[in-house]
Order: sequence, then structure tokens, then C-alpha cells
Amino acid sequence: MGLHTKALADAEEAIELDPDYLKAHARKGQALEKLGRVDDARAHYQQCINTLKYNSHFKEALQKLDAAQS
Repeated sequence: MGLHTKALADAEEAIELDPDYLKAHARKGQALEKLGRVDDARAHYQQCINTLKYNSHFKEALQKLDAAQS
């Protein structure tokens, strides 16, 4: 779990530096999933869908997350 916690912190720092950085948002969602914070991951993906112009990646990630929960 330590690596996922570090990945989350790194992603959050990268997002602070560049809020439009797609890869950082993707990594944050993945880290949240790996940490078992599924609701937080889902909320993050949904926020990305609503605010980022590259939202197809996050729509797919959200669909995968929902499928895994079914």
C-alpha cells in the first residue's frame, strides 16, 4: 500500500502544478482504486469528465470501475 499512497501524493502534487495534466488525473484515479477508495476514485473520474476536455479516458475508466463493482 505504501507505493499507492506515494503515487496518490505524487499525482496530487502534479495536479496542483498543472490542473490540466491528464496523466496525473489518471494516476490519481488509479491510486485511489488500488487503495480501495472506490467511491473517491469514482468521484474523481466524474469530476474529470465534467471539467477536462480529454474526458473520454475518464469515461472509460469509470465504466471499468462500475463493471468491476457489478
